[in-house]
Amino acid sequence: MWPSDLESQSPVPPWRPGIKLFSGERAGNHFRARPQFPVLKLYAYQGCSTCRSAVQWLQQHGIPFELIAIREQPPTTLELEAALKSRGGDLGALFNRSGVDYRALGMKDKLPALSPSAALQLLSKNGNLVKRPFAIDEKKRVALVGFKEPEWKSALV
Repeated sequence: MWPSDLESQSPVPPWRPGIKLFSGERAGNHFRARPQFPVLKLYAYQGCSTCRSAVQWLQQHGIPFELIAIREQPPTTLELEAALKSRGGDLGALFNRSGVDYRALGMKDKLPALSPSAALQLLSKNGNLVKRPFAIDEKKRVALVGFKEPEWKSALV
């Protein structure tokens, strides 16, 4: 399930700071505002060269995005669940396996025994564990983990 699927179930979506609202639609007696720009959320860490490459690539291709500090605000469990489905259920693909936190928590040994819901909860609480950059575009139903230019080009351009 994508996060936007839940939004359609609530009468009015929650306000999110930092996003200008340009369009909307009638939903019964409510007016549901929808953000037009940016649609792509990019969770990144400024000290990560791969994240900087992804930002540069998005800018070069004129793709609008919302840059979110992954350590301070990790992806939600719904966003992680969407990425998990796009990765064919491979939990390991969502983890930053070379990270300090991954090694400190002994995740190499713990991950095989974790249920998908427990793993997603853990990732949603600790942005250092999430493989980065982490990009999600709910409109296109695209979730990207890590930066591989050919994959990003086929998904976003």
